[in-house]
Amino acid sequence: MWSFEGTRYGVFNSILEGFGVSPIHWFIESPMLIVICANAFLGISLAMLIFTSAIASIPKDYTWAAEIDGASFWQTSRFIIIPLLKWPIMTMTAWHLMSFINSYVYIFLITGGGPYHATEVWALYGYNSAFRNYQYGYGSSIMVILVIINLILLVVLLKAFGMRRMIERSRIEV
Repeated sequence: MWSFEGTRYGVFNSILEGFGVSPIHWFIESPMLIVICANAFLGISLAMLIFTSAIASIPKDYTWAAEIDGASFWQTSRFIIIPLLKWPIMTMTAWHLMSFINSYVYIFLITGGGPYHATEVWALYGYNSAFRNYQYGYGSSIMVILVIINLILLVVLLKAFGMRRMIERSRIEV
């Protein structure tokens, strides 16, 4: 859809021309870079919302106590703030990793999988197999394989983040 636009013009090409570099045809020379930037730009908004609210919910008493004890900014960040952000970090890592594996919407809208299938990912290939080539069984089997890969990836992430330790009851008696 967007590949019909004149890609020689734009903000980045104007900046490059200011430095004496010839303009780049983005959709032809590096279409996956455009897709990655669009996906990252849209994904950052959700991550910023989650992390901003998570940091705002950290009690000020923790940082005040660290300041009184003489901890530097980096020590406070490393030993107080980042451990308290473990849940949001785990959630955003799992969300974005699975989103990048399954995202075909941006690729479909921006490049359509082209030029010459350069930006076609498994999810888009399964979609095209099922709905453009009318191979419903083949397309759905590709999607089932993607679901299995996502489940395996989720289990690996949960083990890497120590999910079991995070949800078990505290051993301290009150």
